[in-house]
Amino acid sequence: HVISNMAASSGIANGPYVPMYTFKPYYTLDAVSLPEGMYKVKNYQEVSHQGSSLSISPIDSLEQRQEDVLKKLERLQESVSKLAERYSVSGSPTDIPTPTLSATTSSTTSSQITVRNTQTQPSQSSLLGRRNGVLDLVICADPASIPLSLIVLCENLSNQHKVLKSTFVHSSVSAESVSDKFRSLLTSNNGIKRDNCDLAINLIWRKVPNGPQLVVDPTKQTTIEGEANIARYLTRLLNPSHEEDDIVTATLIDEILDLAQLQLLDGKTKEKTAAVRTLNSMLGKSDWLIGSEPSVADVVCWSALHQTNQASSSPANVKKWLNLCSQHKLFKSVSGLLS
Repeated sequence: HVISNMAASSGIANGPYVPMYTFKPYYTLDAVSLPEGMYKVKNYQEVSHQGSSLSISPIDSLEQRQEDVLKKLERLQESVSKLAERYSVSGSPTDIPTPTLSATTSSTTSSQITVRNTQTQPSQSSLLGRRNGVLDLVICADPASIPLSLIVLCENLSNQHKVLKSTFVHSSVSAESVSDKFRSLLTSNNGIKRDNCDLAINLIWRKVPNGPQLVVDPTKQTTIEGEANIARYLTRLLNPSHEEDDIVTATLIDEILDLAQLQLLDGKTKEKTAAVRTLNSMLGKSDWLIGSEPSVADVVCWSALHQTNQASSSPANVKKWLNLCSQHKLFKSVSGLLS
């Protein structure tokens, strides 16, 4: 149009105007169909059952998983049973002693923590949680911090059962750090043989970072750590029916054992001081922590005070109680270790 106008204005007439060329449109305005999703997958909750597709609820799926886990456990139990039969391992996990705790003694002159005669006494084999064979206890302790309560309880086990006692020194401690009296702390001088024993206690002096350790059966149990926890286990061997006799007393003893382990042995300075004050308040009402006779609570707390060097600076009631402990037959087996 511009060229024709220019031609008209200039007086040049070359005929009608015709476009030089045309273009086809390079896009169309047709509607584009967009997909509803990026891609499609099968529903993971749908399973094929006899040629049909069924939807499983989350609860049904959980039940199916539980059944699969139980089947795996059954297969694992069968494998363990075959290994036990192959290597002639006696006993079963149900043979482990029932968790109970001792708290009383038979008389003021007795040096044993015994059980009240309110029920028929079980046999020695049932007391030790085994039908046949010897129950082996391996106690690892650091000679720098002697667990006095465990020595007391082991000696009491020797008074009630046929016990084979042995002491060893691990290479993690130097020979100079273990004196002769520590090397012979637990020994069987009466010539007892293993075949005639109910129980074998092995004390190993070695470096242990978190207090003494007890191993009973590494194939069935984990390591028991802490003096109070090991004392609980040993008193279950001494007195397996105490919780049935007096659950309230057993609960009080458990609280004191926690106080001894968590505050006196493992606590900071303020926590240790608070624990000593608690003991002093309890001993202001009676000569012993629980009842009229020394219990495992007295033994462990007495050991904790001596290990943490708090016995000499204790308040009046605690000092009076420490004097009673030193005169009692229950503590005579370790009196020479305090000097």
